[in-house]
Amino acid sequence: MESMPVLLLDPREDTRLNACFLLQLAGYRVTTIDAVDEAFNWIVNRRDSADRFRLLLINRYVPEMGIAEATRELDRLGAPVPILVIDRENSMTRLRSLIERCTTPQLIQLSKPEQMIEYVRRLTDRAVSPASPDAPQTACESVDIPNPIKDEI
Repeated sequence: MESMPVLLLDPREDTRLNACFLLQLAGYRVTTIDAVDEAFNWIVNRRDSADRFRLLLINRYVPEMGIAEATRELDRLGAPVPILVIDRENSMTRLRSLIERCTTPQLIQLSKPEQMIEYVRRLTDRAVSPASPDAPQTACESVDIPNPIKDEI
């Protein structure tokens, strides 16, 4: 199986390195960044490539990151990407505003750190369309992962 490209956004170097190591052990190709504008640029620049990112993994989400604005712009440009937010507290209140402001809230999932690899596998498996490798990657809308955020909104 070919390894999938994953974009990891984490402002803290120590946790970014740890998450990157775990993802690489699980067989993913990881690009690490520490700012939302970098994530946006990476995703947009690779959107039409066979090497496009199958997932944006955000470790330690904070509302000031501007994720909602970036996801709206990615949708507008035809480059939607599923987002997995890793949060120790599984804080619904911290993510509620993000979910409400996104145009495709079904593309956002929440996970605790110890479940990260399981969620990444499920989301990236669904992001690959068996019918056409060049099809837009919006298939993760039907991911069968319980998402506690949706029940809270």
